[in-house]
Amino acid sequence: MQDIPSASVSLTRKQRRAIPLILAEKSIETGCRSAGIAKQTFYNWLKDETFRGEYQRQQSQLFRPRLRHREAQCPGRCRQARGTA
Repeated sequence: MQDIPSASVSLTRKQRRAIPLILAEKSIETGCRSAGIAKQTFYNWLKDETFRGEYQRQQSQLFRPRLRHREAQCPGRCRQARGTA
């Protein structure tokens, strides 16, 4: 059985289901449509610290590997962009 992070335990089933659907789309609007919620509902949920934290956690897990991959492809330019070259 998969461990569920403690933050997601206090989220509703709809909120837990919505996060990956929203993150999978190119825009918040499209993601909300996929999740079957109004865009305003998503923004209201973001005001909740628990939801916002879980959304940000999943977002960073999703995008961190992509960022590392891009940095590996262009190390000089990426360091220059960050000011570490």
